[in-house]
Amino acid sequence: MTYPTTVKGTKVALQLGDGASPTEVFTTVCGITTKGLQRTRAVNDAVVWDCTDPDAPPITERDMAAGDWSISGSGQAVVAELDRIEEAYEAPANWRIVFFGAGTTIVRSYTGNAIMTDLNLGAVNGEKATISITLSGNGELVTDTP
Repeated sequence: MTYPTTVKGTKVALQLGDGASPTEVFTTVCGITTKGLQRTRAVNDAVVWDCTDPDAPPITERDMAAGDWSISGSGQAVVAELDRIEEAYEAPANWRIVFFGAGTTIVRSYTGNAIMTDLNLGAVNGEKATISITLSGNGELVTDTP
């Protein structure tokens, strides 16, 4: 038998870029324990009729249109991260989701500029404060496989 290589959730990180040029440095956002990347694609639909049998049911043909992406993350609100998160809320920033293999070896990453559309901070007495963010893609999402 052959088993696939899988990735633990702890080996996936949401990272925020520092905006430096020419080499931007990405640092993991501490406290974010749930990470998600959603990619969607719009399509243009056309109903096509059978030319030789107009009573036949038509078919739908689709062409790919614009792609879109968003990232979500949630977890514990870490005080040391709040300034960075607030800064990223105020202006578009470069974000990255990274999948790590052994140690710090990156096996895949998705990087792009995004606008933070949701920033939620919450707290319940007796529990840790929480944070959740939603990032909407602002252009191309680059997939890197080293």
